[in-house]
Amino acid sequence: MLISIFFINFEIITSICCNIYSKFKYYLQYIQIFFMGELQKKIGERLRAIRQIFLEGDKVSTRQFANALGEKKDSITNYEMGKAGIPNRVLTKLYERGFNPVFILTGEGSMFADNENGRLIEEKINSKKKKTTNIQNIREIDLSKLSLSELERKVLQYQVAAGDIQKIIELKKMQETS
Repeated sequence: MLISIFFINFEIITSICCNIYSKFKYYLQYIQIFFMGELQKKIGERLRAIRQIFLEGDKVSTRQFANALGEKKDSITNYEMGKAGIPNRVLTKLYERGFNPVFILTGEGSMFADNENGRLIEEKINSKKKKTTNIQNIREIDLSKLSLSELERKVLQYQVAAGDIQKIIELKKMQETS
């Protein structure tokens, strides 16, 4: 009699535990899918940020980005939207081009890889930012408040800069014709 009560209680407890386990397992899977989806979206956002500066600080299209990495446009779109994980081959190609895979996957560290290409890209982007800032500063100057000598000095600075730009244009024209 005691043994039969024990088995009945054991069956009830086992049944309850199985129900709890199956529900817990379902919730665990849901949580894992939800958080993995969120993680994939964050990774995709970081990949998109890299595409925005991929060409020495300039944005490239999804198609151009895909071609540069040997991928299909739709694959890149899926990576950026978090619908698919970024394969190791893509992370490797991005590293070779100067982008940090640890940053892509975790958001930690520099966007740029600790290699020659990473340093070159970062340097070019920083240089472009400085030039953009200088142009914005020119536009923000209230010329009416400057003295005549200050205006003349500004004109001289801009003429020198324009001359440098003109030399670059002439060099490029010579390179294109040869």
